[in-house]
Amino acid sequence: MKYEELQFKLLQFLKPYWNRVVTFDLETYVEKDEFLSDERILSISFARRLSGDFLESEGIELRTMVLEKDDEESEMKLLKEFNDELGKVKPLGAIGFCSKFYDLPLLMQKRNKYYKNYNFSIWKVVDFMEASLHI
Repeated sequence: MKYEELQFKLLQFLKPYWNRVVTFDLETYVEKDEFLSDERILSISFARRLSGDFLESEGIELRTMVLEKDDEESEMKLLKEFNDELGKVKPLGAIGFCSKFYDLPLLMQKRNKYYKNYNFSIWKVVDFMEASLHI
């Protein structure tokens, strides 16, 4: 079986639950190509299909959350907002470009940093990273 075939079968498996499959992306500021070096998350976008056919643009809910200030408190607020949204959706699947290699590891770094330094928890983000199917 080819990798692409597996991805297609996984998407077919999730079809009855499209409203719980999200696409997501983190936008960050990276200096000198030093990725995963505690760079600030500037925005988090995610979308999910609520109705309509797979390739239609109608019926898609899009949410973009933006950092208010360039500081840790604002970044924690942004992560809490994302956490709260994920708690409402309870994603079963996630689709993202390079998410396994960048977005998810960065979220884990932020979770560890803020939990260790401020006892700040984002458990719905952790559930999203660990329990949902990432394609």
